[in-house]
Amino acid sequence: MISVLLASHGKMAEGMLNSTKLFFGDNIEKIQAVCLESNDDPSKFGERVKNAVDQLDDGSGVMIFVDLFGGTPSNQCAMLLGEDDYASRIQVLTGMSLPMVIEFLSLRNNLTRISEINIDSLIESAQKNVVDLNKMLL
Repeated sequence: MISVLLASHGKMAEGMLNSTKLFFGDNIEKIQAVCLESNDDPSKFGERVKNAVDQLDDGSGVMIFVDLFGGTPSNQCAMLLGEDDYASRIQVLTGMSLPMVIEFLSLRNNLTRISEINIDSLIESAQKNVVDLNKMLL
């Protein structure tokens, strides 16, 4: 099963993990959150990401959702993508949102390898859920 790693500044990733449990129950398999705190060393955070990937990956790969492009969590994932041993094992998507994570969790049982993930579909799912509710309703 393709694993999921949620990475963020602050506790967003833990909150995202907690929110997914409302949809999938408390015992979601192969998912972890890694949170960067204000006093964390970037390279040590990168080691935590690497350790989480090693722990989660059963050979199917790890889908990593990151909160913000260009921040420390995404930069550390980018560095991991630069390592031959990890480049084929991970897929990293920034701009993490609950709709994209839920969509992936709904689909991952039908996937066997990281290369089968339709990233464009996950991005589209996130974009469709950005709505000006005032404009829509008023």
